[in-house]
Amino acid sequence: MSNVKETAAEQVEQTTETTEAAQPTAKKESAKKEKVADLKKELEKATAQAQENKDLLLRTAAEFDNYKRRTAQEKERIGADTRAATLQQLLPALDNLARATANADAPYEDFRKGVEMTEKMLLDILGKLGLEEIKALGEEFDPNFHYAVSQIQDESVGDNIIVDVFQKGYKIGDNVIRPAMVSVANC
Repeated sequence: MSNVKETAAEQVEQTTETTEAAQPTAKKESAKKEKVADLKKELEKATAQAQENKDLLLRTAAEFDNYKRRTAQEKERIGADTRAATLQQLLPALDNLARATANADAPYEDFRKGVEMTEKMLLDILGKLGLEEIKALGEEFDPNFHYAVSQIQDESVGDNIIVDVFQKGYKIGDNVIRPAMVSVANC
C-alpha cells in the first residue's frame, strides 16, 4: 500500500506541477487575447478615421471642382457683360458713321465735319473706358511706349526726340494697348 500512496502522491505532484505550469500559459494566452482585442479596437478606430478622412477628402475635392466651375462661369459672365457694356457705348459712334456714309453726297465740308464729330465722340467713349493716348511728338523716345520705324539726323532737335508720329499709341493705365509708331531724331 505504500507503493500506491507513493504513486498517488507522485500523481498529485505531477498534476500540481502541470496545473502550475498551465497557469502561466493561461495567463499568457489571456494577455495575448486582451492585446489582440485592444489591437482590433485600435484597427477599427484607425479604419473609421481613415474612412472619415477619405469622405472629407472626396467632399473637399467635389467642393473645389464646383468652385472652379462656378468661378469659370462667373468669369465668362463678367466678360460677356463687359463686352456688352463696351459695345453699347460704341453704338452711337457706329450710328453716326452709318449716317455719314448714307449722306456721302453731302458737301465735303459737312461730311468732314460729321466725321470729325464722330471721331471726337468715339475718343470720348474710349476715354471713359480708360483709354489714353500715349504722348509722342516732341517727347523723348521710350521703347516701353514708342515703336521707332525710322530715324533722322537733325541738329536742331535733341537726341532721341520723337519728330514724327505715324500712328498714335494708346494705353489703359500702365498697360500699353498699342505703342506709338514714330520717327526719332539723332539716335
